[in-house]
Amino acid sequence: MSTIHFCLLCHTEGTADDFTIGLPAMLKLRERVERQTGRKVPFTWTLGTYHFNDPEKNQLSVFDEYGEIFKELLERGDEIGLHPHGIPDENCVMKIDPFISADTKALQDAGFPKPNTIVVGTWSLYPSTVQIIEQEGYHVDSSVAGGKQVQDGIVIYEYPPDDTLHAVWRRPYRIARDNVLRSGDSGVIEVPISGHVTEFGRGEEEELVWEFFEHYITKRFKMRWERREEIPVDVFEVFWHPSEAIENWPSRNLNTPMLERFEKFLLQISTWEGVQFSTVYDATMDWNHRTEDVLSGKSA
Repeated sequence: MSTIHFCLLCHTEGTADDFTIGLPAMLKLRERVERQTGRKVPFTWTLGTYHFNDPEKNQLSVFDEYGEIFKELLERGDEIGLHPHGIPDENCVMKIDPFISADTKALQDAGFPKPNTIVVGTWSLYPSTVQIIEQEGYHVDSSVAGGKQVQDGIVIYEYPPDDTLHAVWRRPYRIARDNVLRSGDSGVIEVPISGHVTEFGRGEEEELVWEFFEHYITKRFKMRWERREEIPVDVFEVFWHPSEAIENWPSRNLNTPMLERFEKFLLQISTWEGVQFSTVYDATMDWNHRTEDVLSGKSA
């Protein structure tokens, strides 16, 4: 039977409110879903690190400031990965490369196991970045956005023109070493984002949150689920930030409409045949063993 993994991946960063209000709200939502369905819903947490050109600026990494929270979540079966943020280079292009190795070591020095999954901050992924994360032993990346974004004269990310990332069919692929949008033979598997939790903040008839998606998120997932038999394993990954469970300033109340729609959706899909709640790494390894091997002619 074909499987479609539904994965929740947190770009884990933010202010104190995000960790004391937003994050607990999502954990309580998960507890309610698990209690009502009798199923585990593991999360993947990619923990943020920060770097600055200004030597007087400093910000503790998430695992240094909130490490005990995530050690407890690790114990319950969640996955801990890395989410490093870089600085602009001399060409005003955001680069994460110089910090990945040291940040990976720092995460392990803080008492966490060697991470398997990485999301580079601001989605600034390049072939040079893939080479580094491959050398560091990462198996999974979820950083590819597609297109180009420039903020205040800084190129946040820029990808070569390509039609690999379909607005609906954003399935995993093994990254090529010379083009992060193409399939290849690197040791890193890309799991493109298939949705963003903020999409649940709007109704089905409202304008889409992201222009590189197509259809409302619930319809996209249903389309993928209905065509799950095309491949042995599919992975539908939804990303979120702790801040998104909270309304904007000044209220700092919970974003109740979004959370309620999201919870209803999780309860609904939990009853669908073939749907599995998984960490990003576990889902990707299942895809690797059951899909990539079949496509390459190897035994599953």
